[in-house]
Amino acid sequence: MPWDKISILLGRKNDEQDDNAPQVQEILIPSVTRLSKFGGINFRHTDGGIRDVKFVEEEATLYLPVITLNANSEVLLRNLVAYEHATSDSTLELAQYVDMMCGIIDTAEDARLLREKGIIKGTLSNEEIADLFNGINKSSNENTSNKIIEKISNYYSKKPIVKACRFVKNRVYASWKALTFVSTVFLLLLLILHSFCQVYGCPRFFH
Repeated sequence: MPWDKISILLGRKNDEQDDNAPQVQEILIPSVTRLSKFGGINFRHTDGGIRDVKFVEEEATLYLPVITLNANSEVLLRNLVAYEHATSDSTLELAQYVDMMCGIIDTAEDARLLREKGIIKGTLSNEEIADLFNGINKSSNENTSNKIIEKISNYYSKKPIVKACRFVKNRVYASWKALTFVSTVFLLLLLILHSFCQVYGCPRFFH
């Protein structure tokens, strides 16, 4: 497998991607692209609402309601979530749904995949959809457990390729700085030796 794909799987991005990375707090869940490519998870739309969101492990399928997005959608979502929080007896179902969408949509490619599945509709472009969800902070309470997200994350983590790449990350990337330092020192010593030999001539020191 190409190293760039392994880096994506591990959450390591290049400098260009880091510059465009969301600067808000989001829930910890792989993106649509990762879930699809590395987790083998499918996405299907349901005719119901946010209460019908479910992950069927036997089918490896995440069912999501259809959402229509336009220029006013971000303001509407923020206001609805704020109203839900202001309601004392609220179950925060909308907040959890928005948090999940913010977590699984990181890029325009994620939005494109959901649009192809008929889950996202509307006039916004894929880039605008990604910007919309990347710009919304995590809104559900820290103590509020989202069973669906936990179920998806556990399923994804059990995949052999994910386990293997996380092992590489923990064992190799953890010592990457030390290996880089040692390599740099070694190359520096070689350069010093090369310069010394050019000036004084090394053969006479070894005979």
